[in-house]
Amino acid sequence: MVVRWGQGAEQTFDASIAKLQSLVRTCSPITLLSHFAYFDMAFYENYSADSEYSPVEQHNVEILQALILAIPETEIRNEHPSGVLRTEINEQLKTVGLAFAFKRLANERGLETIIRELARTGTQTVRNPGTQGQVQGNLKALFSPLDSLLLEKKGVSFSGLCTVCEGFVQQIIARINSHRKIMQRCFQESNRESMIQSFGRTFGLSESEMTYLSGEYLQLCSSLQDTKAALFHYSERVFPRMFSTNLHELVGMYPGSIDPMILKEALSVWSLKFGALSSSPIEYLFLSNPVWQKPFIELSEGLYFWPVFPSFISFGMEMLEAQIETDQRLKDAYHEQRAKFTEDKTAEMLSSFGSNVRVLRNLRWKDLETGKDLENDILVLLDTHAIIVECKSGRIKDAARRGGKSLEESLKKLIEEPTEQGFRFERFLRNSQGPVRFTTDQGITEEIDPTQIRSYTRLNILLDYWGPLACQDKLLRKIGMIKCSAPAAVSMALVDLENLLFLIEAPAQRLHYLHRRASLERTFEILGDELDLIAYYLGDGQWPTDPEVKISVSSASRKLDSFLRRRDLGLSKKVPKLKLNKWWNDLLEKVEKKAFRGWSEAAIILLSFPYQNQETYWSLVESTLTETASNPTQTEGREIICTAYPTPEETVGLATHVTTRGTSDENREKSSRAINEVANMASHPTRLLAITIFPDTYPYANLCLGIA
Repeated sequence: MVVRWGQGAEQTFDASIAKLQSLVRTCSPITLLSHFAYFDMAFYENYSADSEYSPVEQHNVEILQALILAIPETEIRNEHPSGVLRTEINEQLKTVGLAFAFKRLANERGLETIIRELARTGTQTVRNPGTQGQVQGNLKALFSPLDSLLLEKKGVSFSGLCTVCEGFVQQIIARINSHRKIMQRCFQESNRESMIQSFGRTFGLSESEMTYLSGEYLQLCSSLQDTKAALFHYSERVFPRMFSTNLHELVGMYPGSIDPMILKEALSVWSLKFGALSSSPIEYLFLSNPVWQKPFIELSEGLYFWPVFPSFISFGMEMLEAQIETDQRLKDAYHEQRAKFTEDKTAEMLSSFGSNVRVLRNLRWKDLETGKDLENDILVLLDTHAIIVECKSGRIKDAARRGGKSLEESLKKLIEEPTEQGFRFERFLRNSQGPVRFTTDQGITEEIDPTQIRSYTRLNILLDYWGPLACQDKLLRKIGMIKCSAPAAVSMALVDLENLLFLIEAPAQRLHYLHRRASLERTFEILGDELDLIAYYLGDGQWPTDPEVKISVSSASRKLDSFLRRRDLGLSKKVPKLKLNKWWNDLLEKVEKKAFRGWSEAAIILLSFPYQNQETYWSLVESTLTETASNPTQTEGREIICTAYPTPEETVGLATHVTTRGTSDENREKSSRAINEVANMASHPTRLLAITIFPDTYPYANLCLGIA
């Protein structure tokens, strides 16, 4: 059945590609691309299911641009594309995209195919792993230290090229908004004739054009609504200007002075002309499209057309890397800068993880098992919890993104090796019998006492974006693509760490998310990326207890888009809140504020209970509190309330001792009793928390931690 489905997709793909190649040759390709740039990339960006038009996505428009660039300039036509033609191309682009993804099922099967298809699908369709503000900020921070080298080599700077791209995009958006406002003003006219006259004045139409417009063009438009639709359609003739600019304007966008010919040379690296892709194999366009790195179409000498204007956010790194491709000195400096940027940015973000956090960098240590001198990138100490961080700035190979054999090599370099490195360092710390001194790259001596660390989380921060593959440790091990014996660490992109710290503000919740995230990946096969998992966490998603269950959280991240967009727009911060029972929330706030030794463990236990369990448990505690306050003797024998909850790799236990006040010794004894009771009630609990609460000491009087 699957094979036949794949064979059907192959036939559909071939037919749809042939149809598209024919359709794009029947009209003006620039006008056609302009329509898709205006409507699909901008106007219907936030369309709903009720919209009259269902837009294609960015990757579809990229395919359209590549097909158009295969047409020789001598065969370009000038006819205006009709609405029927645009609709048919819209449908064919969607069809060919799906068919390309499914047609490999005719020849490939098995779990390994699923992983390779995840890589291919991500390459084909996923754009903008970070938000616009994130990407622009990171690109400037990454490349600007190399400005002087590029200036020396090419006479332009990376910062200047970023500013030119941003300026071009801003110009396009301003023109789109201006067009909309102009049309709105025209449509405010009260009658048909004044509307036509206003339209003509606004667009500077000649007398002959006005005669044609009022007569032949609008002859079938009797109603005001029909006239509006026809006038808007006529205004689409200016669409190509919206997405075009000339060299003189781009020079004006460059910060400071620059020789136009020098800028033109840099822009040539990002530009293609008609006919440039005439010999490109069609299949390559879906997984290695030249327009990703060269998104500009040079229409004539010094005139540039940029229909997929969001592409700098999607492929800005590839575009800037293309500027240094032929210079080994620049490439070497860039690789060093990439590693420095990844570590510096990660350390900076983790320094704001919470109060009293200690961030140590580049700790040198000797592995006693192998005798090798090794180095840990970043160690974060928060209370009795340690986060071991390894940073990887390497890029995923293009062939790996296409699901090729080098996928295993990229996984090994960027996920498997840092996982092993972090695990070796964790084992070294666990085996230490007392304080340890480290020397850093800078010659600084740092001392920590690993015996004071109760628990560990390992984190791999990647500059590049793996998407769902970064969350697929269990499946990757099952098929042998990851072979290391070290248990999975959390592997996430740098932008995802930034989003995590933005969306989750409480240090306890940040820690709990990361700590649980690793165990989830080790236990379940998960379909979704990091932002999907964050959204699921904030939505109080409950994970199953059966490790054979496959979990899909794909697309859950859409709930977070509006919050992240506010950040880019500079609006006041607004983030989703984890749903907590009021008592639970008050407990956590007090625990974080007091910051006693072991507060992080208490927080992990409390946050491991889903909201519904919190509600049920608090109702028992509350009723016992009420009875104890009125008559302590009536609660004898049931003053300790126990509960447990199975997380993927352990069971957490919680006991609350509701009692009247006692001496310090009596209260300690009560806590011990509570710990013992919860330890006895649950099967294999590994984290235990006992809470003593008096009727007049809300939210608690004492806390006691235990391990069983």
